[in-house]
Amino acid sequence: MTNNTTIKSLKRAALTFAAANLLLVGASQAADKKYDFEFTNVVDSTQGFNGFETFPAINNKGAVVFVAVQTGVGQGVFRSQDGVVTTIATVKDDLQFFGIDPVINVSGVVAFGASTSSGSRAIFTSDGVSRRLIVDSTVTGLFKNGVGSPSRSD
Repeated sequence: MTNNTTIKSLKRAALTFAAANLLLVGASQAADKKYDFEFTNVVDSTQGFNGFETFPAINNKGAVVFVAVQTGVGQGVFRSQDGVVTTIATVKDDLQFFGIDPVINVSGVVAFGASTSSGSRAIFTSDGVSRRLIVDSTVTGLFKNGVGSPSRSD
């Protein structure tokens, strides 16, 4: 019986060693892999932005949408593409409490959530020129928190 226990222990040790060796080889190969990407600063506090919300979004053309506070403007939704920042909507549009997760499609149209001046919760889309109401909690009879986050489909 002692022989069986010793053999089982040796097998277990060999398997553990083999698994650890595979992990080390895999980690070594991953460390050697080169990735083809570049970090680009879209906006920061030196450009008058702060209070960034949690979830910016990017489309496949490199346009980024984000919620932040801009000096002299207040909180809003902004789109940045090729170094140009476009205001999508701000508190100056009688909107507030913008969602933390705007989305952007391939055409650069942004969808975002906000509270309206009447106290409802709504989802809008905008290209930076015109804004379209998609859903309003008061109009639809939904509880204010019944209007969730926007999503996109391209």
